[in-house]
Amino acid sequence: MDSEVLLRFQEAENVEDLRKLYSKLAVPQIRPKLCFLTYLVILPLYICFGGLVFWATDFRSSQKAQLRFDQFCFEEKYAIITLLKEHSDSVYNIFNYSRQKIDAIVNAIDKMEICHRKGVSDFRPKTFDPYNSIIFSYSVLTSTGYGDVHPFTVTGQILTIIYAVFGIPLNIAFTADFGELITKAISAITEYFRLLCNKGDQREGNKAQQLSQEVLFIIVSFVTTVYVNFLTIVVLFVERAQGWTFMDSMHFTFGSVSLIGFGDLVTRREKHYVFIVMPLLFIGETLMALVFGHLQVS
Repeated sequence: MDSEVLLRFQEAENVEDLRKLYSKLAVPQIRPKLCFLTYLVILPLYICFGGLVFWATDFRSSQKAQLRFDQFCFEEKYAIITLLKEHSDSVYNIFNYSRQKIDAIVNAIDKMEICHRKGVSDFRPKTFDPYNSIIFSYSVLTSTGYGDVHPFTVTGQILTIIYAVFGIPLNIAFTADFGELITKAISAITEYFRLLCNKGDQREGNKAQQLSQEVLFIIVSFVTTVYVNFLTIVVLFVERAQGWTFMDSMHFTFGSVSLIGFGDLVTRREKHYVFIVMPLLFIGETLMALVFGHLQVS
């Protein structure tokens, strides 16, 4: 308790003043719990609301973009086939190819390769169906941004900015309060065991400071162990669900919980992603922030 609080206690004249002062001091202890419970309702509703908005604004535009992408490759393939047919009508022997016909075939193969490379390097646009809309809303809220789903309309782009302005601070507040609850729980457990181990043994000076450092080391080690084990569980789940290798799953999971969002690996959009993977990534994001926070303190 700091000097300001002690001074206020000394200035309190009666029991009623002390009761009011105690109520004010007790509010910060209750606030994180109430905020965390509120986030459990607000965050899912906010994500679903954003998904509904983006679904309404960009569903048709994303469908048209997907059709344009497919139409491009179809037209290229049709032109290649037509070109080969025109030059194959007069061909009777493979050894009688003229230089012009050989060049035409080479050009056709080059165009086919360009089309194939474009299809591989540029992700085929995804439509804003309900699940993709929710996942896009989640990626904006957490600032992950895989890049495979993005708005196509000006309205969608403006709403994305507005949604992020309110959503990102909400996610930061959730991570801070959730992390505070976890830290308090770990500190309470550690303090309980410390008192058990230190019962009857009064330590002072350097011994007390050494004990405090030991407690901090225990907290850092515990949080790090929980984070590594939790990350491994998510990696194994993603590996099995997506059919990826362990390293690919680790690459995707770490990029998600660290809010990097590389975008080179993107999961298929099954229903379990919305209800299982997204909450797991939320928890992983909080645990990672806790690990870094405790490492800085230590």
